[in-house]
Amino acid sequence: MKKLIAITTLILLAASTLISQVGCGKETEVLSGPPQRSGGLGMNPSWAFTYHSVSDMCAHSDVIAVGVAERIIESRGEGAMLYMTYWDFRVEKTLKGEETEKLTVVQMGSPDVPGSDIRADPLFLPGDRYLLFLRESSAGNLWFHPQGRYLIWGNKVYSMNYILLDGAALSPPSGLDCNGVDLDNVIGRITEIVDSAQLIFTQYKARVPGDIMRYPAGITLDAYANLSTGKNGPGKITYKINQEALPEGLEVSIRPAEFTADPYTEYESTLIIMVAPDLTPGTYQILVEYNFEGVGSGKRTITLHVQSPE
Repeated sequence: MKKLIAITTLILLAASTLISQVGCGKETEVLSGPPQRSGGLGMNPSWAFTYHSVSDMCAHSDVIAVGVAERIIESRGEGAMLYMTYWDFRVEKTLKGEETEKLTVVQMGSPDVPGSDIRADPLFLPGDRYLLFLRESSAGNLWFHPQGRYLIWGNKVYSMNYILLDGAALSPPSGLDCNGVDLDNVIGRITEIVDSAQLIFTQYKARVPGDIMRYPAGITLDAYANLSTGKNGPGKITYKINQEALPEGLEVSIRPAEFTADPYTEYESTLIIMVAPDLTPGTYQILVEYNFEGVGSGKRTITLHVQSPE
């Protein structure tokens, strides 16, 4: 019996040993990887949006924190098929947002109702350590997109595609494909991004990415230009839209086009996009440039796919 136990232990250790894994664009030696687990038993939804870069993930996050999911505060049903679990998350380090010792983080699903969770985002395991990119809902709750969850094991960072079996995880954004990267390296990269000025486009109250939009001709729509100042400022920000590149029948304005910004603050301007009924269906680029006094300039493009009128 002792010999059988020793052989089994050796097999388990060998299975958990990873050599020369690549994560976040860097090669690193990992002696012992974290345990893998299955995805959630419940929904496998089609996501309305995904993030494509660590920069966009940082810009769309209200809070970025390293810490431990200590315990479940409560789990309750919030509709016929909707269950939510509220976690007490002990913060070790805040990378974006107000510093605090505790956060309440919400996940879909209940440990008491099998199949109520999301396949790409199974419920935390109490005591696990995570890097989370958190968003604040209109109700004031903190939640995260499945791409915004990273396990920390032995002070190394793992994206969930290396943790969840059978392809349950979503692919991480570029720059966050981590398979055993030192936590300090990841923190340094995120801090560098958060400290810089960033411009992103969003839509709706949920602030979904608005870089690519599809609409029929003959409508007026709003998008939002969100500029995070990072450690820069105070200084005057001026927006400019490249009107010369727009075809007749596509009108774009932005308000406010000028304002004074302070450090570590986000400012939102509204883009009013008017699409004439007779605009030829096709793909159009809307270039928005900004000048940040004392910091520099930048630009970003909205891709608008115009379809035939409904």
